Formats: sequence, C-alpha cells, structure tokens
Amino acid sequence: MSTVGAPRIEVHRTIRARLARARIGDLAFYGALVFLTALVLAALTQPLLVAMGWMYSPEEQNLLLRNSSPGTAADGSFHLLGTDYLGRDALSRIIRAAQFSLAVGALTVICSIVIGVIIGLLAGYYGGWLESVFMRLTDVFMSIPGLLLALFVLYVLGGGFVNVALVLALTRWPVVARVTRAAVLSLRERQFVLAAHTAGAGQARIMFREILPNLYPSIVVLGTLEFTRAMLSEAGLSFLGFGIRAPEASWGLMLAQARPYIDTAWWLIVFPGLSIMLTALAVNSLSGRVGMLVDPQLRSQIRHQSKRKSPTAG
Repeated sequence: MSTVGAPRIEVHRTIRARLARARIGDLAFYGALVFLTALVLAALTQPLLVAMGWMYSPEEQNLLLRNSSPGTAADGSFHLLGTDYLGRDALSRIIRAAQFSLAVGALTVICSIVIGVIIGLLAGYYGGWLESVFMRLTDVFMSIPGLLLALFVLYVLGGGFVNVALVLALTRWPVVARVTRAAVLSLRERQFVLAAHTAGAGQARIMFREILPNLYPSIVVLGTLEFTRAMLSEAGLSFLGFGIRAPEASWGLMLAQARPYIDTAWWLIVFPGLSIMLTALAVNSLSGRVGMLVDPQLRSQIRHQSKRKSPTAG
C-alpha cells in the first residue's frame, strides 16, 4: 500500500488535534494580546506617523468638517472614525488619548506596587507593633471612599497627568499591601526561609532575596488588575472634569465633550467607549496568563500536562 500521503495526513491530524484542544480562553488571550500590542504600538508611533503624513494630527482643526461621519468627508478627505465638534480626526484623538490612559494606568500601578509591597513586606515579615501600625494605616485609607478622596485631592491640587496618577496610587496601595502581607505570612514559614535563617543570612537578604522573588506571581496578577481599575478611574475622573483636561485628550474627557452631540454624532460616544471597554477586557484576559508565565511551578505543571496530552503518531 502506498504511503506517499502519510506525512500530510499526519500533519492534518496534528493540526486538528491542536484546534480541538483550543479553548475560548486561549482565543481570548491571543486576541487580547494582539489588541493591546496594536494599541501600544499606535500610541508610541503616533508622533512619527503624523510627521510622515500617514496620520492626521490630533490637534489639527477644520471647522468646515465638524462632526463629519466616519468615511469620506465633504472635502474628499477620509476619516475612518469621523471627526469631532472641532473638525479633528477622531481616530487620531483616540490614539492620543490612549497615550495618557495607558501612561496613567502604568504610573499608578508602579507607584502603588512600590508603596504597597514595601509596607506589606515589612509588616508581614517583622510582625508585632510594626505590623499593627501599618495595618491600621491601611485600614484608615481603605475606609475612605477612593473616588471621594481623589475628587477632593484633585480639586485642591488640580488635574493633570502626574496628579491623577499619584492620587490613584494613593487610593490603591492599601490593597497591594494587604495582599503582600498575607503572602509574606505564608512564605516566612517555608523551609527555604528557615534554611536561610539557619545559614546565617541577614534579614534584609531573606526579605529581598528569598521572599520577594516568590511574591512576583501574585504582584504581577494584581498589578494587571489594578491597571484596569486605574484606567477606568482615570476615565471617570476625566469625565467629571477632574482628571486630564483640554486641550489634552483622554477617553473619559472625549465622552464628556461628546455629550451635547449624542443625538447627532453617535461616533463621538461609541468609539471612545469601545476603546475603554476593549482595553479593560483585554488587560483582564491577560492577567491569568501573565501570572502563569511568571510562576515557574505552575508553568512546569502545565508543560507536564501538555506533554501527557500531546497526540502520538499511530
């Protein structure tokens, strides 16, 4: 019997087997990864694209084209997502707003993680009066409504990129501190920590060389979730007029500016709203996989299971 087509048949069987094992979660993960990659690249390269003439400037105004619907405008120019009430290209404004929204989320997460991890690490490792002081401090901050605190501080200090990020970090570090403290309480009783004590390692070395690396999976997953919360909070503050302010762009600010035109220019509401929703969904979809990638033990377990389930040639 001829076996010329056997290799091709085997390849087709392998492909079908892999597609059969693909889950909705896998498709969501890769879709979220592609979306976020495209969004970040567009935000980073927008100044270059504008300089090369491949994209409209987000500040360029043309009142003759105000509130033009998506597609070809009256002067023959093409605007994929239409124009706003000042005749600015909506797509360029959305990408410009992504720069601020993503930057605020990243800076907020970095600041809240640095503060929360240090406090949680010290409180969980040393315990005693230091733990009591730090935990009562976190209780005080968590008892104050975060939005109310942010509105009060921004009313006093004014809006802007830096102020919004620092205020949001001020309201979110207690969550990081509590998660870190709980993880440290579990890790400090592990055998590798006791062995480090027995070997004469100093307390600073144990905390930062033995315990802290084992906190990475929890911190990374929490950081991705906090990024979504920070981005949504910034959009809400900008919508209320306390966050990013004109002439800069923010998705929340774009929604606020489009309210008078909701009946006549639907695209000014829909596309910034979709940007917020899709970015939040994409980051949340990545959170679980990111934790798996930075957890060596879980990664080895999944690799072992995948080898056991891999199709074999028959």
